[in-house]
Amino acid sequence: MSTIAALWQSIETQYNNGSFPADQLEKIDVLVFSEDIENIRNGLTLMTTIASEYLCRYLELNGCSVVLRDAGKFAAPLSAERVLVESAKSQSLWLGVYESGAFESMEFRALGDVNVEDLSESEKDFCVRIGKEMVRVPAGEFMMGAMDDDAKDWEKPLHKVTLTKDFLVGKYAVTQVLWESVMESKPSAFEGGTRPVECVSWYNCLEFCNKLSELEGLELIYTIDGKKVTCNWNAKGYRLLTEAEWEYAARGGEDYLYAGSDNANEVGWYIENSETKTHPVGQKKPNGFGLYDMSGNVSEWCWDWWVDHYGVFFDGSSSDVNTSRIDPIGVPSGGNPHRITRGGHCRSRAIRVSSRGGWLPLDDDKRFGFRFARIPVE
Repeated sequence: MSTIAALWQSIETQYNNGSFPADQLEKIDVLVFSEDIENIRNGLTLMTTIASEYLCRYLELNGCSVVLRDAGKFAAPLSAERVLVESAKSQSLWLGVYESGAFESMEFRALGDVNVEDLSESEKDFCVRIGKEMVRVPAGEFMMGAMDDDAKDWEKPLHKVTLTKDFLVGKYAVTQVLWESVMESKPSAFEGGTRPVECVSWYNCLEFCNKLSELEGLELIYTIDGKKVTCNWNAKGYRLLTEAEWEYAARGGEDYLYAGSDNANEVGWYIENSETKTHPVGQKKPNGFGLYDMSGNVSEWCWDWWVDHYGVFFDGSSSDVNTSRIDPIGVPSGGNPHRITRGGHCRSRAIRVSSRGGWLPLDDDKRFGFRFARIPVE
């Protein structure tokens, strides 16, 4: 049993053997499940004063992370998470679990609606560190594209792609606090420290990748000369994903319409459930690789030029789609000036893992964000 699991089991045993007055629990529930953060704070203060193990009433352990128990009961889950973190790190009983890192994901999400300028320096540093976390995606092969009823011509034909090398992918889309720490600018329309950065063009994203690489002492991927960009694929700095890498990572080794589920609402924010705005990253269920928000929230820029469909490139040349494509990076350049976006802040049909978009690389609409990738540094 892991250290976190052992610490958790000790606290949960006390909770299960406790006898908190039922009438007081009901009153505390009303406060904790409310929308008002001060009500939540008052309820949890009362609870921890009497028996701090009863925070288990609202928390459970999922793997190595603490999450909300029965999250649907909370009217303001981000506010509840923020106060629960405050409560846990102030209680001696919970300090071991907190210091183990089990609350980090919750703490990161809970800061999502706080504007960057309202974060303390330690909170900014924390959000930058968590926002830079990457997941190693293993080499493999998959069927790229779609043949389902909602598939468009530009998602066809279904064809095999082989990726021969592992690569690292950002666990989250690049957040506003991470963007500001690197670029010292505030482009986003929907403010929030751990909301995804948006209103960034394809070129802006390349500049970010180069600057982050420079800050970390990594070899730059991109050489940018005006609108001309060349890419050193062997460099170990940060870069955009190729379109094939993006779809492979989004599928997560699973067979779902969306990144982690056949139910769009489980894994993504989109027009029908988002109030047409972005939301803090990491609130929805991750996919099989542990990546968040690859369906919905923002459209994510990829490296590749747009092609009309996988069988015929936009310059009129054809491709044998019956042959496995190995480590594809898209066509070199040519007749179509658009670059690929994936994921989408749009209707649920268009956030399927096979959905594709193409936009001018200077477009910086509030729909557009990105996540980064790089070669593992062994």
